[in-house]
Amino acid sequence: MWQRIKVLFSDQNFVKATKSFEKFIAKFLALVMVGIIVIGVLDLIVFLVNVLWSRPIGSIGIILIETFGLFLNILIAFEILENVTASLSQTAILELVIATALTAVARKIIIFDTKGNSNNIAALGFAVIALALSYWVIRQLNRTEH
Repeated sequence: MWQRIKVLFSDQNFVKATKSFEKFIAKFLALVMVGIIVIGVLDLIVFLVNVLWSRPIGSIGIILIETFGLFLNILIAFEILENVTASLSQTAILELVIATALTAVARKIIIFDTKGNSNNIAALGFAVIALALSYWVIRQLNRTEH
């Protein structure tokens, strides 16, 4: 009996069990993200229908920033879904994570309230530069490896 337990908890079997658990959780998270994306798209459609029916023509430009925010939320959810599925296929996940962060910061800049602190926009600008540089470096490294 102890021999059987010892085999079950051997390094190789333990790593195998951990990887199986990781894959199960990743699949569950992917399904959850699909649900979130569907709900986000439905929310965007309802929002657009309400805006088009309740606003006079020509005043939609005011709502444009909110529409972009909802749209970018959906794109960020797609990026996160791609990150989860990439972890299943063992592809270069770091590049995807940086691209997701870049999209999230871009969303923040698009919906940024200019009445706020000017240090915030400088910090966001620095974040974009740092993330873009990181993305470029990782992309170059991935190209040379393949």
